Amino acid sequence: MAFIFMEPWLSYANGTGDLDQNGWSLAGTTGYAVASSDPRDGYGKYLDMGNVSFEILHSVADTATIFLNSSYLFLGSANSCLAVFKEGTTRHITIMYKNTDSKIYAYRVDAGGTLLATSTLTVSANDWHHAEIKVVINDTTGVVIVNIDGVEFINFSGDTRNAGTGVINSIGFGGPLADYLGDFKYVGQVFIFNATGSFWNDFQGDIYALAMPPTSDATPNQFTPSSGADHYALVDEIVPDGDTTYLESSTDAQQCLYAPDALPATVSELLGVVLENVSRKTDIDDNQISNFLKVSTTDTISTSTGLSTSYTYSRNIYESNPDTAVAWSLSDWSNISFGFENQVP
Repeated sequence: MAFIFMEPWLSYANGTGDLDQNGWSLAGTTGYAVASSDPRDGYGKYLDMGNVSFEILHSVADTATIFLNSSYLFLGSANSCLAVFKEGTTRHITIMYKNTDSKIYAYRVDAGGTLLATSTLTVSANDWHHAEIKVVINDTTGVVIVNIDGVEFINFSGDTRNAGTGVINSIGFGGPLADYLGDFKYVGQVFIFNATGSFWNDFQGDIYALAMPPTSDATPNQFTPSSGADHYALVDEIVPDGDTTYLESSTDAQQCLYAPDALPATVSELLGVVLENVSRKTDIDDNQISNFLKVSTTDTISTSTGLSTSYTYSRNIYESNPDTAVAWSLSDWSNISFGFENQVP
């Protein structure tokens, strides 16, 4: 599989969040909030969708096979739509939890469509549970597998395509919407994988994102600080503070690098490294920003992101070590520094 997306909700301020900053699209009422701590592991946050009617979607490149790894609070008071797998406006697969019997259901289309499978096992209500879902879209050899807390609840094979060309290009959560026949209220950290690549080619189990902001300056460090001498201290907020503290450059190819703390002892495996920066331009020039990852002596500069006068989020996922071209090991972390590069076309 390839590690293609993650959303730990970490960079959102508490209260109503700006969900489009990391590529989410939202249809309906915006009465959601980002809670301060994920009760399962304490490292991330979770999204509270409230009792409003909407659908939240994230696009992915066309693929017939997708893996979704997330967590949910299963409500005893309402049905819950865990996930919808779509091709444009076409819904291929909907996964639901029903509070009336505490079971997991898989449908082609939605809860008003064709029932593909029902779990014999039940899930305790009003508890957080980890879920992994694999979906393959095909008229005859399609697959839907749902694991809850590491236990297989559904394993269906057969027709999973509802019109379209047979790909998935967005994954969504919705609720409460009449055609889902369910409410989806709380979701923890979200991870999405596809079937490409040579790493992590199976279910991943219960994983989480850990924020590792910079804790010291590395070399080079060429941007101008808004105050003080420690560059890292101006960009170490997990929730960005806008123009309160910042670094600034108007010079092409200037770079900044920083070092993080050591990984906590609770981390047993490094699935990937994700760089994220938040930046904007202050004039009419076409400034762009790139993420900069350095591992040992190997420099990796990402494709640049164009900037506007509003803050823009730039994110890159590295599922393998660029220095060795193999999966990350925990020891690699001691050789990492990261930052960004200004680009003036």
